[in-house]
Amino acid sequence: MSDRICIDSKQTVGIRISTEDLVTCCGLLCGFGCNGGHPAMAWRHFVSSGLVSGDLYDSTNSSIWCQPYTLAPCDHHTTGKYQPCG
Repeated sequence: MSDRICIDSKQTVGIRISTEDLVTCCGLLCGFGCNGGHPAMAWRHFVSSGLVSGDLYDSTNSSIWCQPYTLAPCDHHTTGKYQPCG
């Protein structure tokens, strides 16, 4: 969504849409949590209800975003640079 806004504005709008707002407000209509989602339904929710701005977890610019992501990154079903997800 953030990318679509950037492209549509010809790179004059660089807002990030809050991932956390989407996953906490759209619920089952948008998908199955960590097991995948429905991009078209997420987009429909964005168009009909709107979403706030947000950024990545622990962003240095988090004071300018309405709802930054509150969960630290973790490795889900894989081994990588983060701790395993709880």
